[in-house]
Amino acid sequence: MCGQEWLFERILCASCFEEDPNKLPSFRDESHPAVRIESCDTCHRYLKSIDLSEDARPIPEVDDLATIAMDLWAVEQGLTRIEPGLAGL
Repeated sequence: MCGQEWLFERILCASCFEEDPNKLPSFRDESHPAVRIESCDTCHRYLKSIDLSEDARPIPEVDDLATIAMDLWAVEQGLTRIEPGLAGL
C-alpha cells in the first residue's frame, strides 16, 4: 500500500468503500500536478496518489515528503490520511 504502486478503483474510497462519486473529491496543487489528495466526504479520510501517466520519474518517498504541504492542507480540512506517510501525517 503506502509507497507502492497498486491498482485500485478510482471511484471508490480505499478506507470505507464509498462509491458515490459526489462524495469522493480529489484536490491538486499547481506546483505538483501529478500528485492528488483523494478524499472521502463519508469517512473524512484521504490518500495521496501520484499519477505516473503525468510523469514516470517520481520516487514515492521523495514526492511524499516534497508535497507535505498538501498533507497539512488536508489535515486543516479535517481529513485523516488512511496510512501515515514518512512525515507521520
